Amino acid sequence: MYKLFIRPLLFLLPPEKAHYWAMTWLKMVCKLPGIKPLLRAIFAFKPMELKQHIAGLHFTNPVGLAAGLDKNADYMH
Repeated sequence: MYKLFIRPLLFLLPPEKAHYWAMTWLKMVCKLPGIKPLLRAIFAFKPMELKQHIAGLHFTNPVGLAAGLDKNADYMH
């Protein structure tokens, strides 16, 4: 559904509008009971070979988020 419908629609929008729309939609969907744990279970990616220990910190995987993902701190939860 994403590749056939949602992604093409998002790519028609200017980047800022697409980002706002996607983040707002995700925020609304996550308010439904059970959705957050379901999304965590589906998208959790924690292979043992990617674990890192750097400067006393433990990382389950070395991939981070882009600095501007939540630049206005509107979607912290």
